[in-house]
Amino acid sequence: MRIRHGLLILAVPFVLTGCPGDVRPQPQLPKTVYVEVDKFVPLDPTLLDDCPIAEPANRSVYEAVAVANARKLALQKCNADKAAIRAAQPAEPAHP
Repeated sequence: MRIRHGLLILAVPFVLTGCPGDVRPQPQLPKTVYVEVDKFVPLDPTLLDDCPIAEPANRSVYEAVAVANARKLALQKCNADKAAIRAAQPAEPAHP
């Protein structure tokens, strides 16, 4: 009986310390990731206005020429607005 108690007393510290081969790996902490974010450039609201579309009032040649000239001016204004929008955008970096 004493031998059992002696073996039990010797075995308890080994049981309480655990097995060294049963070590769980430590969790990996997440790494910091930096992401580029697009920043939108505020635009002048007049650049976003609709372009007028000239319509003829009657079917005369004079009216057709006047409408064609008005449409050409409207197209030139719209192209100028688009050029101003492109100029407001930041330059894109060259991609490797």
